[in-house]
Amino acid sequence: KQWYQRRVAITAGIDHNFVQRTFSVNLLSSIEISLKAMPHLEKSKGHIFVASSALGEVPKSGLSVLSATKHALNGFFYSLQQELKEKKSAVTLTVGALGEIAAGDRMPLFTLPDWMVGDKEECAAGILHSLVTRPTTFTYPSLHLNAARLAWFLG
Repeated sequence: KQWYQRRVAITAGIDHNFVQRTFSVNLLSSIEISLKAMPHLEKSKGHIFVASSALGEVPKSGLSVLSATKHALNGFFYSLQQELKEKKSAVTLTVGALGEIAAGDRMPLFTLPDWMVGDKEECAAGILHSLVTRPTTFTYPSLHLNAARLAWFLG
């Protein structure tokens, strides 16, 4: 099964290898690449775009491992963002909270109405725009994430 098809519930038992692999791919690889690139980014006044997920902001039942990796990713990179600002680094960093995006025949994580699902070209254009404008965060689709936060808050 693909990672997005492996919904892991506590009652079903969590496969340790799945957890390790998911953290390695979704978190540790991004940290390692960014840290190794930092000397070059400092010299070139570069920019990092971290492709996170709405799950890093709003957890989803059945996706606890994926949600955990995205929360950890956000925690690391928001902290790194602060460190770069404190040392007045020329390196900038955007954390992208990407929600559900229509991407062909990919199986969706959520069952959402069409108006809450983003367009892949529009999302890509937003990411490219953020590489120029260098905001601290990029949320797409913003309505989806805000609706998800509200639904989670209301329980």
